[in-house]
Amino acid sequence: MTEIYVIEDDNELATLVEQMLRRSLDANVRTFSRAETAIDEIEKGAMPDLFLVDLALPGVSGFEFIAQLRKTESTRDLPVLVVSARTELEDHARAIDVGADGYLEKPFNKKRLLAKVKRMLELTS
Repeated sequence: MTEIYVIEDDNELATLVEQMLRRSLDANVRTFSRAETAIDEIEKGAMPDLFLVDLALPGVSGFEFIAQLRKTESTRDLPVLVVSARTELEDHARAIDVGADGYLEKPFNKKRLLAKVKRMLELTS
């Protein structure tokens, strides 16, 4: 079964995305409000198939989280889709520079999110 980690500090949005991905993709979805908690799970050996990451997180930012994933052998190639309210070109470029594979701005269209997630999972399977 596909495992997706959603790292989003807006609990309402995280729940919405979780439910949508579970229903549409029959995926196992785990949500984290802080990147540090997701990092702890990865260090314990949990390895998702895809990350959906907000950039503006408390503590470790989405940028820092992605950079850390890319520096670690076991997570270097895992796909990362940024889902962020940041619309500035500089934020898009920085996210890609640190290792994000895609970028989707909030508010997002549900069909577009699902299409991006499906495509990223297809490319890595």
